[in-house]
Amino acid sequence: GIRKHPRMIIFLICCAAFLGACAQLLANRFAFSTTVCFAVAIALLFTVFELVGRRFAPAAAILLIPSLIPSSELLLFPVWTTLGAILFIFLSMLLFKGKVYRRKR
Repeated sequence: GIRKHPRMIIFLICCAAFLGACAQLLANRFAFSTTVCFAVAIALLFTVFELVGRRFAPAAAILLIPSLIPSSELLLFPVWTTLGAILFIFLSMLLFKGKVYRRKR
């Protein structure tokens, strides 16, 4: 999870944001099918999941966000997404330091 491997989660979010932005740029600039571009991007992200040995479902959702934002914002999307992930993960680790929540059975 996030507490054990924060750098890996940040890396996966960064990859997802980059792949999503690239897919949308390809669809916009070269008139490729948006569906095909995002299907290839998702396949690449799942390949990254397998290579690093971690799965993080919110990263797949982040990959799809560039299909909703204007193309003028696409180049900065991976930067802002990565910075936001770093901020939220750092704050959660700082504020909830040493707290581990276990489910009762």
